[in-house]
Amino acid sequence: MKRFFSIVLPVVFCITASSHTQTDLRTYIQSQDTLWVLNGKVLKEPKDLTIDLINCAEPYKPLGKALGIDPADFTSLSVITGEKAEQRYGAKRTAQVVEITTKGNTSRQTTPEKATPAKQKKDHFEDLASTPKLNVSYEEIEDFVKNHTADYQDLLNRFLQKPGSLTVEECVKLYYGFAFTKSFDVEHLSFVTEPFTLFNQGKKQEAYDACMKELQKAPVSLSLLYLMARITFEMGKKEDSKYYSIRFLQLYSAVLASGNGFSKETALKVICIPDEYAIFRDMMGMKCIKLDFVDKRYDRMTLDRGNKGESVILWFDTYLGQRNLSPVFEGIRKGTTSSR
Repeated sequence: MKRFFSIVLPVVFCITASSHTQTDLRTYIQSQDTLWVLNGKVLKEPKDLTIDLINCAEPYKPLGKALGIDPADFTSLSVITGEKAEQRYGAKRTAQVVEITTKGNTSRQTTPEKATPAKQKKDHFEDLASTPKLNVSYEEIEDFVKNHTADYQDLLNRFLQKPGSLTVEECVKLYYGFAFTKSFDVEHLSFVTEPFTLFNQGKKQEAYDACMKELQKAPVSLSLLYLMARITFEMGKKEDSKYYSIRFLQLYSAVLASGNGFSKETALKVICIPDEYAIFRDMMGMKCIKLDFVDKRYDRMTLDRGNKGESVILWFDTYLGQRNLSPVFEGIRKGTTSSR
C-alpha cells in the first residue's frame, strides 16, 4: 500500500530540560495543557499547530508558519515541567511548557543546556533504543481483561472520549488487551483493504465511511487509526485528524514500550500484521525488502532506510495474532498454502 503521510513524533525536537529524555516530548505535544512560550513571551497556541506538528515531516516549517517565523531562525525548542515550570509560569496555568528561542532574540531567556538543529534530528528507528521499556505480560493483561471487564471498558471509553489521557501503562493494557476480547478478529483485521483502496482512488468520503466502520470493530488498530488521521487531514477536518493522530500516538507509545525490535528477545509486540507496517513503513518511512517468519511467532524484517543507503533488521512478535489464526490462514502465513 502507498505510504500516505508521516505522523512524526515530536522526538525530532531538542529537549533542553535535563530531567527529560527525547521520547518524552511526544506526551507534551499530545497534551491540551501545553503552554507555548516564544522568546520569553507566553503565546496562545494556534488551533492548527499541534496538527501540523503531528502530520508534517519537517515540524519547524509549520511551526514557523503558525508563529510567523522563518523556520531557519529557530535555534532551540525545550520542555520544562514540575517545579521548574511552576516557578516560572504558575502551577495552575499549565501542566508543561514548550519554550522556543529564535535567532536575534534579545528578550530575557533561559539558557538552554543543549541546542540541536532540526536537521540533526534522530530518526525513529534509532530512537527505539532510548524509549523506556515496560514488562508486557500477556498473562497479566489477559487476567485484567477477563476478570476486570468494567475496568478495561473504562480504559477504552477514556481512549475514545479523551485521547491523550491514558498513561503508557494503560495504553499497554488497552492495546494488547484487545486481543483477549471477543471483538478481536485477527483474520478479518489482517485483510482489511477497502478503506485503503478507496483512499488511493481519491474517494475520501467513501474511504472515511469504510474506515470508520472498521474502527468501530477494532478501535485500537494502528493501521486504521493512521489511515483515518490521514483521511480526515486530507478532507480538511483538522480537529478530527488531531483526534485520530493522538489515538495512534498513544498506542504507538505502547508498542515502543514493549521492546526495541533489535532481536527476537526484544521484538516489538503487535496484535496483528498490518500494525507492523504502520510502524516501520508509515511512521519510520522504511521499506521491507525481506521477511522471514521465525519460530512460528516472529517476523524478522529486513528494511531499507531509503536515502540513508543502508538496511536494518527489525523484529516483531506476532504471538497474539498467531494464537487466533485458523489452520488455513496459518498455512498462508507460513507460505505453505497459496492465497487468492
